[in-house]
Amino acid sequence: MLLSRPPRVSVIIMEHNHLTDTVGCQVEQVRHTMKSKASSTNDRPNQIFTFTAAPLSEDIKARMALPDTSKRVLCCTRAAHRPKNPHSLQELDITGDWASKLHCDNDPEADERFIIFTSSSHLQQLVLVKTGICMVP
Repeated sequence: MLLSRPPRVSVIIMEHNHLTDTVGCQVEQVRHTMKSKASSTNDRPNQIFTFTAAPLSEDIKARMALPDTSKRVLCCTRAAHRPKNPHSLQELDITGDWASKLHCDNDPEADERFIIFTSSSHLQQLVLVKTGICMVP
């Protein structure tokens, strides 16, 4: 038989005796905005940082991290949302937003796998080209 103890509740009653840090709150909101843009758009970290920081007041800019640090954080945030690198073509599983841009995938079990990503606008531009194009890595 298990005996249960009543939970301990600590209550500290103190007066809130300092001013709010509005600039610090705004810096955190800007950082959150930049991270969400990095994970949801294909904009480069430099673009995200520049367009987000441009309209900010000097007080907020002074409290933000250095531009290189912010851009590095944006790169890491974006990398965290990418699929992991497979060890072989058989392990490559294309799902989510990547699958919506997948135009051709011959067969995951094939010895030589052809994977083509494109959008409808890219296909329209390809139709207008008069000479053949082949890109090989």
